[in-house]
Amino acid sequence: MAALVPTLAKANPRLATLAAGLVAALAFALGLSWFNTGTPEIIRNWIEPIGIHWSLRVDALGHLFWLLISGIGTLIVIYADSYMPREKLATLLSPLLCFMVAMLGLVSAGNAITLFVFWEATSITSFLLIGFKRDDPAARRSALQALAITGLGGLVLLAGLLIAGAENRSYEFNQWQGPVSYTHHRAHETRMVIAFA
Repeated sequence: MAALVPTLAKANPRLATLAAGLVAALAFALGLSWFNTGTPEIIRNWIEPIGIHWSLRVDALGHLFWLLISGIGTLIVIYADSYMPREKLATLLSPLLCFMVAMLGLVSAGNAITLFVFWEATSITSFLLIGFKRDDPAARRSALQALAITGLGGLVLLAGLLIAGAENRSYEFNQWQGPVSYTHHRAHETRMVIAFA
């Protein structure tokens, strides 16, 4: 849908806004439906030879953040439509939708690799959003600074996740044990790396 928004916006900006708002609102409605049906769990083989899966699990905290992200995303689309010039709306809505999807994936990731992929997706899309005013040197500078910070943070995060995955012999979060199962040195090392990320 995010890829279709620029095309829709050129033909009919109002239709593009409605489509983007509908996607965000449907994500919010999906989150509300989980109060009755229970939160989902999706696992798909990704890199099967080394046992890495595409894993999404929405726990109670993830459910709360899902509702916050999709709800605020819906409001942002509505607000943007009220003040953003039509010629600029297309270039805003596409990265905005991608950023929302990346954030939803981040809070519902079921394993370390999925979490890292969505973290990097938020880094790229936030770079595009911060640098939205391409002709403004300050905006370009801020976007590059944000990309450098999140990129470096992502590398540290990856190191922490790999250490934790190696300690637990699995990258699935629901198979990770508490710190009591680690040696004191390894547990402290893992916590420090993840905290600095």
